[in-house]
Amino acid sequence: MKSPDEYERTALVGAPFSNSTESEVWFYNVCAGGGVEARRCVNDDDEFNPCPLVTLAVLGQTPAEWVDGRTASGEARLADRCTEKTTPAEARREANIKAAAEERAVIEAQHYGPLFELPPGVT
Repeated sequence: MKSPDEYERTALVGAPFSNSTESEVWFYNVCAGGGVEARRCVNDDDEFNPCPLVTLAVLGQTPAEWVDGRTASGEARLADRCTEKTTPAEARREANIKAAAEERAVIEAQHYGPLFELPPGVT
């Protein structure tokens, strides 16, 4: 995910939902995956670092990542998906890729490290 400032710069002025019922339905279907654990978004799991897109919506701005084109009158049309959504499987895959890269870096450092110590001042 990008930084909260980057999301705020691209957000549209105006609340994405006309009322709390509309927002609850959208959050349930998109963020909570319709109640299916494998389809929920993990970006809002950390209570101390909530999803910046949800925060923008609560503050009355529409994240650009939630918009799917424009209506005939030129208003932003809210999509039925979020382009920044990360499911639990995607999060695990990213963590595995990162762990494998770190492990590879350690092995390469051990393998390609110096064969002997150089005296001080010699590079």
